[in-house]
Amino acid sequence: MHTARINLPSINPNSPLPLLLQAVPSMMSQRERRMLLSLAEFEYRGKGVIVDAGVFCGGSTLCFGTGIALNARRNAIMKRWKRPVRTYEFGIINPSMVRFFERNGIEGDWKAGESFTDFLRSNIAPVSDKVELTTGDICNAKWGGEPIEIMFLDVLKSEQIQLAVLREFMPSLIEGGFLVHQDYFYDGLPFVKIVQEHFADHFEFLGEVQSSALFRLVRPISAEQTHEDPLATLSLARQLELLDQARDRSVDPARHLMCDFGKVRFLVESGEIDLARAEMAEAEARHADLLGSDSWPRLHASQRVTANRIRLAERNAMAVA
Repeated sequence: MHTARINLPSINPNSPLPLLLQAVPSMMSQRERRMLLSLAEFEYRGKGVIVDAGVFCGGSTLCFGTGIALNARRNAIMKRWKRPVRTYEFGIINPSMVRFFERNGIEGDWKAGESFTDFLRSNIAPVSDKVELTTGDICNAKWGGEPIEIMFLDVLKSEQIQLAVLREFMPSLIEGGFLVHQDYFYDGLPFVKIVQEHFADHFEFLGEVQSSALFRLVRPISAEQTHEDPLATLSLARQLELLDQARDRSVDPARHLMCDFGKVRFLVESGEIDLARAEMAEAEARHADLLGSDSWPRLHASQRVTANRIRLAERNAMAVA
C-alpha cells in the first residue's frame, strides 16, 4: 500500500517533505506531495502551465508553487507565465470534509454546504503570486488553449467530471507533459482507469506513489479523439480488460487487491452480480495471505464494503423478482 517507485532520476518520493508543506492538511501522503514538489522543481520547463485540479486544502498547490520557486528556470517561467499554476477547486464543504477537519483538529465552524475558499486561500498564500485560483464546478470551466505541461487530477469524482476534463483540458497537454492521477490504484472511481487506459498508447507509465499514478504524454490527444465517450461505447468485456490493465501497472500486491475490489464494485454497478461474486471469490483466494493478516485494515475495510454491495445487490434483485 505504501509503494513509491518513479522512473525519473530527479524524483525520489522518499525524500523528506519540507515542514512548510507538511503544515497544510491534506488527504495525500507526504510521498505523493514530495512527487509533486519534485515535478515542479526538476522536471517543469515552463513550456506550458500546470493544471492543479481538485486541491481541497491546497496541499498540491503549495507543492507546485514551492517547486517553481526552487526551479533553476524560475525567472524564465515567471516571465512567460504570470501565474503558471492554474488551480481548480469546487470550494464547498461536503460531509466527509467535515469529518476530515474534525479528525485533524482543524478549528472552524465547518458546515456541509458552506464555502471553505478563505481557508484554501490562506493555505496557499505563500505561493499566491504563482497561482490563479478558480472555484466552482470544473465542468463549467473553459480552457483558454494555453499549453499544459503538468496536469494533476484529484478532481475526477464523477463520470461527468471525467469527460468534461478529458474534453476541455486533455487536448492541451503537450508532448512530454506529465499527467498525475491521484485516484488510480484504489477501489473507487473505475471510470478514471477505464478512460486513461483507453488512451494508453498515448502515454508512458512512469510509476506509482501509493494510490497516485504518473504518466508522460508521448503522443498528443486531439480534440476530435475526446468527442467519443469510451464509458458509453466500449463493451463491458473491454472495460474489464482496461481495469485489469490499470491494476497490473502496480507492483504492489495490496494495490492489486484494492483494484480488484474496485472491479467487483464496477460489476455490481453494471448489474453483473454473478460475475461480481465470482470475481470477488477469485480476488480473495488470490490474496488470501494479505487478507489473513491483521496488518492491512484498509484492505479489510474495502473487503467488507465490497461484500456488502454484493449482498445488497442480491437482495434488491430478489425483491424485484
